[in-house]
Amino acid sequence: MEESTIAHLTPAKDRPSVFAWYVLIGTTGAAVGYATCGWITTLLISEKGWSRTEAYHLVYFIYAALGTIKLLLSLLLSQQCEVVNEPPPAQSAETAPLLGNQPTDGIPSTKKERKIFSLLPSISKESQGTLARLCMLFALDSFASGLAPK
Repeated sequence: MEESTIAHLTPAKDRPSVFAWYVLIGTTGAAVGYATCGWITTLLISEKGWSRTEAYHLVYFIYAALGTIKLLLSLLLSQQCEVVNEPPPAQSAETAPLLGNQPTDGIPSTKKERKIFSLLPSISKESQGTLARLCMLFALDSFASGLAPK
């Protein structure tokens, strides 16, 4: 959700640097979160005499509370974060298709297809290659992250 909102609100020329900062801040936040959880559990176990299970339960509840706060903040986002569906530009006689999009006898209609794929975003042909490469990179990143011991 955050990435699509950033892409929508950021001019195209600034997106690479904004996404770089977004990833850097997110990774730093994750590292600080991991360290904080480790410090809290170590403190509770060694200094306060809690059991591991009790310490992990507390950390889990803190995590759940922060997740709830994040959900509430997401729900408070303004409508300016939403994509505005603008009507397509009017076609002149030179750019209008020769045959309209009217279904004819014997040719299957695409209405069923539109219903099935209506929940998917429409992605321009120019962006599909970039999106495919990004998805492969994110998949590789997630795979590599899963190999790291925690």
